[in-house]
Amino acid sequence: MTHFEGPLSGGGDLTIGAAAVALANTDGDGVAARGATIQVQDAAVRWRVDRTDPTATVGDDAEPGDTIQLTSRGDVRGFRAIRRDGANATGFVTLYAHVED
Repeated sequence: MTHFEGPLSGGGDLTIGAAAVALANTDGDGVAARGATIQVQDAAVRWRVDRTDPTATVGDDAEPGDTIQLTSRGDVRGFRAIRRDGANATGFVTLYAHVED
């Protein structure tokens, strides 16, 4: 089970719309995030962690209520998401200073 420690400032709501969005990979003080969780709300999204923009038909699916776990600095930096259907989604983001598997 993955264990996330040390929530950083700089998280909060992320609007996921028709254009792909990325995460801020540092907190408000410039501390690099080593992990993140994104709780999907409102509508389904597609996402990737390879710095490539997903499309409405390509990428991993996440439904409302799902939590996406990013367990490395590279995943945080490479994360991209887009709405899957016609409605924008909101993702509640928490950035972490430390992640252990």
